[in-house]
Amino acid sequence: MSCLLFAGPLYRAYAEDFSPQEPSAQDQTPSATTGRQPMDPDEVVDMLAARLNLTEDQKTQIKPIIADRQQKLRDLREDSSSRPMQRMRKAKKIVEDSDKKIEPILNDQQKQQYAQIKEQMKQQARARMQNRGTGNMQ
Repeated sequence: MSCLLFAGPLYRAYAEDFSPQEPSAQDQTPSATTGRQPMDPDEVVDMLAARLNLTEDQKTQIKPIIADRQQKLRDLREDSSSRPMQRMRKAKKIVEDSDKKIEPILNDQQKQQYAQIKEQMKQQARARMQNRGTGNMQ
């Protein structure tokens, strides 16, 4: 979700795409960056399972990594003590660290497909940022 491995708001878009939300009133609203509800860990794992043909064992191993990543990204998003560029660098590291944990769980074909998913996420984040800049939210 990196995927969102650039500087700037792209990290935020990725983080929001893959960050769980607690069922509070604030969290029931779509993400300001993406315009949709973030996915919870089960949804992320289900999406990955469908796209990567994950085994049950792989899903069991990946789910806590995704949950941990989402929690760290959510905590980072709520951290107002860091400057935006610091938060972006931290978000990139969180995503890279979780990807390093996920990739050894995957077979070679799944690793290639996972790299494609991450590239698609980057492209989608770029498109959202371009649309956001022109006022055309998706």
